[in-house]
Amino acid sequence: MKNTNFHHNISPAIDDSLSSFEQCRILPIKTYNESTKHVTQEDIRTIYELFAKQERKTKLLVIDDDDVDRERISRYIDKFILPFETTFAANGQEAIDLLSNNAFDIIILDYQLGDMTGAQLMEKFASLDHYPIPTIMITGMGDEKTVVEAMRLGVHDYIPKKQLNAESLISVLSSALHTAELERRLLETQDQLRRQSLYDGLTGLPNRNLFFDRLNQAILTSERNLGVFTLLMIDLNLFKEVNDSLGHGVGDEVLSIIGGRFETFARKSDTLARLGGDEFACILYNIQTEKDAIACVEKIIATINQPIVVNEHVLQIGASVGIARYPENGTDPTSLLSNADSAMYQAKRSKQKYEIYRQTNIRQSNSTIPLTEQLIQGLRHKELYLDYQPKINLRTHRIIGVEALVRWKNPTMGLLMPDQFINIAERSHLIEEISFQTIEQAFSQWLTWFNKDMRIPIAVNLSARMLDNQEFLPWLKKMSARYKILTCDFTFEITETALASSNRLANRLLKNLQQMGFQLSIDDFGSGFTSFRTLRNSAISELKIDREFVKDIEQNGKDAAIVSSLITLANNLEVRIIAEGVETQAQSIKLQSLGCVLAQGFALAKPMSASSFIKWRETFQSGSSL
Repeated sequence: MKNTNFHHNISPAIDDSLSSFEQCRILPIKTYNESTKHVTQEDIRTIYELFAKQERKTKLLVIDDDDVDRERISRYIDKFILPFETTFAANGQEAIDLLSNNAFDIIILDYQLGDMTGAQLMEKFASLDHYPIPTIMITGMGDEKTVVEAMRLGVHDYIPKKQLNAESLISVLSSALHTAELERRLLETQDQLRRQSLYDGLTGLPNRNLFFDRLNQAILTSERNLGVFTLLMIDLNLFKEVNDSLGHGVGDEVLSIIGGRFETFARKSDTLARLGGDEFACILYNIQTEKDAIACVEKIIATINQPIVVNEHVLQIGASVGIARYPENGTDPTSLLSNADSAMYQAKRSKQKYEIYRQTNIRQSNSTIPLTEQLIQGLRHKELYLDYQPKINLRTHRIIGVEALVRWKNPTMGLLMPDQFINIAERSHLIEEISFQTIEQAFSQWLTWFNKDMRIPIAVNLSARMLDNQEFLPWLKKMSARYKILTCDFTFEITETALASSNRLANRLLKNLQQMGFQLSIDDFGSGFTSFRTLRNSAISELKIDREFVKDIEQNGKDAAIVSSLITLANNLEVRIIAEGVETQAQSIKLQSLGCVLAQGFALAKPMSASSFIKWRETFQSGSSL
């Protein structure tokens, strides 16, 4: 039985942006009482506004075995001409059948039904696709035990039948629909964050996180089925020249165009990803022969070679491709990527479009040493060092610490930034040696400052690989004792993806770090996907807002809304929140208006050597900076 009502004079729709994670938490049950008996115009307006943009009517399911009660509820809804399409069920089984085949926005449920109780029915609802749905329970039983059971089952609200009237019903409907809308926005934000953690924002291709997951899956599947696949490493040839001569804006447009071209010809079964910069990778499944692999590579190269027109500039980019095959050229991600990398560098040196990995060819090359081998030598000769970027309290203009950032002074290529070598290190165990060296350097620098009566907290980036390294914790305890550090002055920054994918061993390490007194920070927060359960169960001290949300925060309302939500989340979790990538005074002002007072970025201070930092600190504290 249906009763359809819809009011056409609907108030303007509410803002799409998610204003507060705090609002999105499930509201506590609040048994209706006499003090809230009067419905307000705000309640009615809330119902209209929340569903103004829906193309369909709001669907309400009323489950009650009493004809009189069903008629009462229908009359109460008619009284306020609410935009509901109401469906009635006279027993539990009828309700299950309706929910199995229809989607509803809200449920009104009588506790005592003819064939089962409302509590038993809600337990059956849990297995249905359309559930959970905000549920209001109505009952003639007013005992405390019933209320507790309703809370346990997740009932949004509870009304004793003796207090059921039009005003009480409309008030709780308004509250339930408001909660449902906030939860919908939260899910949309989570979906957005999840996509950002898996796909490159510039090209739309899978990013390195999704690529490495797909690569591991390809290896496991091929190992199980005795299959083969081909891995390609693709590097654009003249991209640096484009950036240097025409600017990064044109460079970004070139990458976006190339990403779009890749998507037009790539098979659905393949994975073509952007790993970072102008570096791409491709997993070609079910490629049985070298001839088939070469045919795919030539198609990729021909696609890249097509002229690109950007701002009246006609550009010819080109690419070098390295080819490695599973299992012939490696049976694990590290060896496959390393060999595809080597083949790609060989193609660049030989001026060929592509090169298939063959050990003899790599050994016979007398040209430039591959970057991986240079990095091994660089670690051996202590060529890596740290710069320090201050973190500032925007409101008090005080320095709250520094972030240690690794640099590599390569004897042949000069100064290299992390994005030029960390990706290569992450694909091998070199990242672990880098971590050991940089952490020890940070400990040593802290002690130097401390001995000069300067206590400066330091944040150090921690690779996900270190979370699985069983030697790390004993080494860390040994180094902490050697340098006599105050562990509370050190923060380990872990990427959101590393935290979300951490296993039991990694979680145990994080807890040990926290027990030792170290602070833990989620770096680039918002660029990956972290469940609330992970945040709750991890001893996190700090969240760092990803620079992508800060970049356009003055103009982009959605970015501002997301940042506002993250700030609210951090405040509710009682953890620090800091914005990174602050490059303009306008961004700084906007962040403060949203409630984020801790920040770092070029607008505040660039990374600098330890000695330069001390000079800058003296100037900053004298008031001549910022």
